[in-house]
Amino acid sequence: MFLTPRKAASLLGAAALSLTAMTGVGWAAAPTAQASVGPNFSKLSSSQVTALSSGKQEHVVVVFNDQLTNLPANQANRSARQATAASMQAPLVAQLTQVKATQITQLSLLNAVAATMPAAEAQALSQTPGVKVVPDGTIIIGDATSTTPTVAASQVGKSTIPATAADGQQLCNTSPSKPLVEPEALTSIHDASSIPNDPFEASTYATGQGVIVGNVDADTLAGNPNMIRPNGQAVIIDAPDPTENVFSDEFNGDVSTIGAQGTVTYTYASQLPYSNVPANCSFRIVGDATGASIITTGFFTDTNSQGQIVAPESQVIAGLQQAVSQGVNVVSESYGYGALPGASDDLLAPTNDAMVAAGVVVVESAGDSGSSGTVEAPADDPNVIDVGGTNDLRLLAQADGYTQGWEDNNMTTLSSGGTAPFGDVVDLVAPGYLALAVAGAGQTPLPLPTEAFGGTSESAPFVSGAAADVIQAYRDSHGGASPTPAQVKQILTSTATDIGAPADQQGAGLLNIYAAVEAARQMPGASGSILNAPELVDTPTQLDVQGAGGSTVNTSVSLYNASFLPEIVSGTYRVLGSATNFGAPVTENVSAPPASAPIPAQGATAAAPIHFTVPRGVSVLDADMRWPDPTNSDDNILSFILTDPAGKLAQSSYDYGAANGPNASPDIQHSTVENPMAGTWTAQILWANGRGHAQSAPDTPGPYTGTVTFQASGQNFTTSPASAPVIIAPRSSVSVPLRIALPQAAGDAPESVQFTTPLGVETSVPIARRTLIPSAGGSFSATLTSSVSRGPGQIKTFFINVPAGENDLDVSLFAPDHAADDPVYYYLFSPADLQPGITESGNIDVSAIDITPTSTNPAGTASLIAPDPQPGLWEIDVMQGATTDGTVFSQTVTGTVAYNQLVTPTENGLPTSTSTTLASGSSTPISVTVTNSTNHIGFFSLVPSGNDITGGNVSTPLELAAGATGTLTATLSPTAAAGTAVNGTLSVFDQSDLTAADPVFGSTPFSDFHDFAYAYTVGS
Repeated sequence: MFLTPRKAASLLGAAALSLTAMTGVGWAAAPTAQASVGPNFSKLSSSQVTALSSGKQEHVVVVFNDQLTNLPANQANRSARQATAASMQAPLVAQLTQVKATQITQLSLLNAVAATMPAAEAQALSQTPGVKVVPDGTIIIGDATSTTPTVAASQVGKSTIPATAADGQQLCNTSPSKPLVEPEALTSIHDASSIPNDPFEASTYATGQGVIVGNVDADTLAGNPNMIRPNGQAVIIDAPDPTENVFSDEFNGDVSTIGAQGTVTYTYASQLPYSNVPANCSFRIVGDATGASIITTGFFTDTNSQGQIVAPESQVIAGLQQAVSQGVNVVSESYGYGALPGASDDLLAPTNDAMVAAGVVVVESAGDSGSSGTVEAPADDPNVIDVGGTNDLRLLAQADGYTQGWEDNNMTTLSSGGTAPFGDVVDLVAPGYLALAVAGAGQTPLPLPTEAFGGTSESAPFVSGAAADVIQAYRDSHGGASPTPAQVKQILTSTATDIGAPADQQGAGLLNIYAAVEAARQMPGASGSILNAPELVDTPTQLDVQGAGGSTVNTSVSLYNASFLPEIVSGTYRVLGSATNFGAPVTENVSAPPASAPIPAQGATAAAPIHFTVPRGVSVLDADMRWPDPTNSDDNILSFILTDPAGKLAQSSYDYGAANGPNASPDIQHSTVENPMAGTWTAQILWANGRGHAQSAPDTPGPYTGTVTFQASGQNFTTSPASAPVIIAPRSSVSVPLRIALPQAAGDAPESVQFTTPLGVETSVPIARRTLIPSAGGSFSATLTSSVSRGPGQIKTFFINVPAGENDLDVSLFAPDHAADDPVYYYLFSPADLQPGITESGNIDVSAIDITPTSTNPAGTASLIAPDPQPGLWEIDVMQGATTDGTVFSQTVTGTVAYNQLVTPTENGLPTSTSTTLASGSSTPISVTVTNSTNHIGFFSLVPSGNDITGGNVSTPLELAAGATGTLTATLSPTAAAGTAVNGTLSVFDQSDLTAADPVFGSTPFSDFHDFAYAYTVGS
């Protein structure tokens, strides 16, 4: 999910306000001694009330710097925390009441007060020491139903599906007493399966009994028969209406994934209406924590213009706070904000940190935006468990008729990956494509009691249920004591199964609940009858390192041997190499079938199948497809399906564009297959969005009649020794030293360290490696490869330590593959933007230049300039737009960082002292000489802080070519009352593209070149 961006009025206005709220790991805490005192909110005089009570209303959150970290929100301190927060907030609430604020909500999990108040009051509060004032952002809680046009049910062509695939995999079970278990993913994660007497089922040992899990909108399934245990006990507790059973989109899927009881038997024929599964093929739906209880973390019904369920961030936090007060142990969150600092006023990160401090495990979905540079905040918070997604394709094989079988446990195309701007990668992955889940009544367009479900919004609940299983297993073997959230995370990541994907996509690997339960029962302090399985538990769960190119970073990993026997452990570094193409790209013509032709359930054929050969020993198969649709229309969405040399269904590409609004298709797609079979593969090109909605009719073919080009390539892992063999005694830990080499090129280069034993036990620790741009300046490059058109595209992040004493920081950028519908956006964040504890000595918060070509800027050049840069770590981001032109598989943006390139503007006519008197009604001409120091055409204007400077280039920008010099003009005319001392600022702005709208901040991108302070006194 995404936070709806707000349109910033100016760089120094709303954007600056929002950025003060961003943190990487949470809010700073004030000294404990000040906790009971708090900021000073004095009672307002009548004149102050009058001044602050009028004008536009804003809904904001006033967040206290003191987040009461000395009073965690656990059971022992919860009452004291609530009382202390209420005491600190009381003077603020009294003042808000004076100015007639409404919707006042006091929070204690996050020490904050939300309210709708006059803008003047919000501005005054923002100047109060000890608090931050941020807009109450709108969180998109649930997705809208896809708007992709579909064919009539009568036009769907069905193929007969046997009970068993050619390779022996079960497509269905015709015995009514032995229905298949849905989702198939339960087998992949070793929780439960359809195999009789499977010895590797975690549910044999732990079901989450006694653990409470929280999820949004859980109450809607309270009365569903699948959410009632065989003994009549309700799985969903504290529901206002325990008989409720209504459809709630993906929330049904979340809750089902965790707690479905499998008490109802369905048939695939009835639940997959566009397939042709035998009528007696049955299944039941089971969660991975059937013994856990579930409570809601909020109930939200408001929708936006796109039909998405939305809620103010403060309401979401209030729901989480209520769940904590009810004793929740695990919280599953499937919503986020995007990957840029400042893209939202992320109050969830400090809220999640407060929950973790209170002993609550927080699980976040990584996002559904594709494999590179798209991990959403707050999933990048190291205190939470960040979850990506994998494939389980039995359901798709059933729905679409792949009778040769299917492959599971590849990375799902939609899963967000890459290194997040703050340096984290996903922690682990869980199934996210495709399953059937319990659904309530009222689903449209089909009144079915189940729903096809997928995305990392499925992956996160799987891990949440697994966390409940781990907590129960730990309690059972530790005298009822609960593990800390950090221990739960360590156990889940350390026991994950390596699936052979890059470290920044799979993290530690695929969730393995059976191994996690084994490890939990053998952690230090265990007693009684426990297992003796060979499990390693590592700390930390991932390594984030950065430094100069070519340098080496010394660090270590602690390994705990959970078994009764000594283990010999060796470490090996593993990194994925560059891609090698399997032959030349193949281009085919796209066409639609005759209007009367039946459409297969998977979608109509759009182009001839493409065949390619994969050699032996390839680690990762990369498949890329592009088509140059000049309209980027959501009517022209294509996808591909890969089948391996044995004819098995292996992978599907993905395009979210149709649900993201008109003209939102990226015209470029990318998928991977880990450890691909050698031989001849086939790519089917279909009129379909690849979203695998098995219960929906196939998509309607579009009008596009151009070409489509497909390219297959492969990458191989390279390995190198990380540590010599070390002997770890039973139930003991050893610290393994590591020397991590950083590449020469600036940017992110993830790898992992694999720890193995002679018995084959393995744990994989992802390493987020980041090479800094040299402090003296230098070059960097960012390769953008694909987009699924969900929110902004890929983001590539670079950091540089800016030394003190520089006049300006200058970043020049060039995108050679420059096209009108293939935009790239650039961002520059200062140390103050990234760390709220730093006070900025300037006024640059965000600089963004869109390189969308115009008649005056056709070259694809752009620049970011920060005058008087604060010393410290600065962030540069290169972000792909949501659409691409479909003419190339990738584009590489190059950049150069330098200093002191800015020619300082000069001004004439501005008064600089209040000793200067300007008569009321007089006019003083102002002129500013400016040189365009950027590498692009610029549109320069004057931006005054008040309304006393007007005309000239305040209202009409001046166009200057790169390197050109020109004069900006304006007129100063005092507007204040006689005798008033006026102090103001006149800024010089460059706005390179007057028509572009930034996809994250909503504002037109610009750079602040220089500020002139002026002062005078108004005469009579």
